[in-house]
Amino acid sequence: MQIYCPRGKVLEHGMPSFFKRLAEGVFDIEDLKFRTQELAKSVNDASLQYSFDLSKTIAVGFSNGANIGASLLLLYPPVIAGAVLFRPVIPIIPNNLPNLSEKKIVILSGQYDPIVSKKQAEDLFSLLKKTDVKVSIQWQESGHEITQDDVQIAKKWYSANF
Repeated sequence: MQIYCPRGKVLEHGMPSFFKRLAEGVFDIEDLKFRTQELAKSVNDASLQYSFDLSKTIAVGFSNGANIGASLLLLYPPVIAGAVLFRPVIPIIPNNLPNLSEKKIVILSGQYDPIVSKKQAEDLFSLLKKTDVKVSIQWQESGHEITQDDVQIAKKWYSANF
C-alpha cells in the first residue's frame, strides 16, 4: 500500500485547511472549486510520478478534509475510487451529479457532533445515493472527533472493499 498525503494550503487560525470558509459552516464555494481542481491535479500528477493506481486510490479525511474528499468525488470522480469521510457535510452540489456507481464510500458521523448535525450527514448520504455510489453511513456515540471505534470501522470497511 502506498500513501500520498496532501496537506491543505489555506491557513485558518494557524492550522492548514483545504479550502476557505466565510464563517463557521459557510464555505467559500469559489475557493472550494479551485482547491478541489488543484487537489485533483496534484493527486493525478502524484499517481504518475509515484506510479500508483488511481482506481485503487481512496480519500481519507476528517471534517474539512472529508469535505474536500466528497468534493473531489462529486467534481473529479476519476481521481479516486472511494472515500472514508469522517464528520463530513455536503461541500458542493454540482449542476450535474456524476455517476459514481463504481465508487465506494463510508461516512462516519457522530451522534452528538456540535458542528455537523445529523441532518447534514444524512443530507450528504442522500445526495451521494443519487449518484448510484455504494455508500454507507455509520453513527458513533461521539461528537466532532475521530474515535477508536471510527478507526476500527474504517479499517474493516477498507478491508472489505479494497
